[in-house]
Amino acid sequence: QLTYEGLIDEIWGIKSGIFDPPFAVKKEDSTKKAAAPKKQKVGLNSNDTVYTEVRDQNFSSVGSKLNAKALTIEGAYEQRHKLKEITEIRDFMRKLPELQQDKEHLAIHIEIAQQITKRTSDPAFMQAIGVEQNIYYGEDEKGCLDYIEECIDKQEDINKVLRLLALSSAVNGGLKLKTLEFFRREIMQTYGFEALLLLDNLEKAGILKRQEGKNPFPGLKKALRLMVQDIDEANPNDIAYVYSGYAPITVRLIEAAMKPGGWRSIDAILHAIPGPLVEEIQPDAGEVNTGTKVVMLFFIGGVTFAEISAVRFLNEQLRSQNSEDAGRLQFIICTTSIINGSRLLDTLRERVGALQ
Repeated sequence: QLTYEGLIDEIWGIKSGIFDPPFAVKKEDSTKKAAAPKKQKVGLNSNDTVYTEVRDQNFSSVGSKLNAKALTIEGAYEQRHKLKEITEIRDFMRKLPELQQDKEHLAIHIEIAQQITKRTSDPAFMQAIGVEQNIYYGEDEKGCLDYIEECIDKQEDINKVLRLLALSSAVNGGLKLKTLEFFRREIMQTYGFEALLLLDNLEKAGILKRQEGKNPFPGLKKALRLMVQDIDEANPNDIAYVYSGYAPITVRLIEAAMKPGGWRSIDAILHAIPGPLVEEIQPDAGEVNTGTKVVMLFFIGGVTFAEISAVRFLNEQLRSQNSEDAGRLQFIICTTSIINGSRLLDTLRERVGALQ
């Protein structure tokens, strides 16, 4: 996940809309004096207008967005020197609490962004992103597997190792038997028997598997335009900006469903996706005119923040169209949980100590 919100969740985690940073956050008071940095929980929701503006942005453009917000707030404060009329002063005083709150939120998000930058500017982070993109594009398979082996040799976080293996398995229609057995052995020797239990659960869930039959991913990648090159991350025109070039297949399916003909026009593609295909048409209970066309989206098993950002972007794209229906369209997301790769692995992890 390469959106601002997605990276916060990937690196530290967001729980029920609350971020508990492991670092001190600097706050500014209304007198422009910076308060002493201290650890505090941060609410990440739409009440924070600064967060609302940057949460769905690819992180590469967050710095410029925060700078623009800072200039806007500073400009609003400077307006007080030009006030002459009583009504102007009164209007400014009404806006002052909101300006002070925005300034406080801005300081918090600047600090968070700086902490994220420390992670994303690390050569190791960039190397891992490069390996993920090579896996997606089907390039340098040997180099990718060598990198995963190197991570194991360095005893890096097992979640990183397993996520890369799972990605390789999904993209390549599984792993060669020899490769799968090699990594099982290497992981067990490095991380212990608890890791072996996790590997077994990953295989039972179909996340790690042996190559068998035809690999559907290359066809899906082409038919659904899952990979988009030369994406403009600052001014995107495609949902692929949330992963800097990869379009989440879930949101591509939503996009297809909203086109004329819906999923019936991509029936062959749907049958190529692993897992059962179920279509249920509910009887018409009569339309209630609320002025808004609501589409309920259900993600069973969980959805990532980057996928949610992609859905919001798609919603805005469709609303900007000239048709009357599209202009009043609203997506509502329902899900069993907010997930990321590490939390998904945690659901499959068995605690050996609990068995004693």
